[in-house]
Amino acid sequence: MKEFGVNVVRIAEFGWQLMDPEEGKYDFSLYDEAIELLTANDIKVVLGIPTATPPAWMVQKYPDILPVDPNGTVISFGARRHYTVNSDV
Repeated sequence: MKEFGVNVVRIAEFGWQLMDPEEGKYDFSLYDEAIELLTANDIKVVLGIPTATPPAWMVQKYPDILPVDPNGTVISFGARRHYTVNSDV
């Protein structure tokens, strides 16, 4: 990346499942390693908020977070933004 002139990268927007593989368990090792490697090569990092895709365990445990379209069809897991922002859960 450095050889191609990249000086800023954005990471983690779709990484919630990597950071939070199961409820109450967090693992940032992939991002720690990537950030260390990038900054060691003078590449700045923009760490995104990974809310675009909640992890599978969350949808399985709290299916009410899935969105419902105007026809009453539940939007299934796996789509981008597959959650309801106004869910009490």
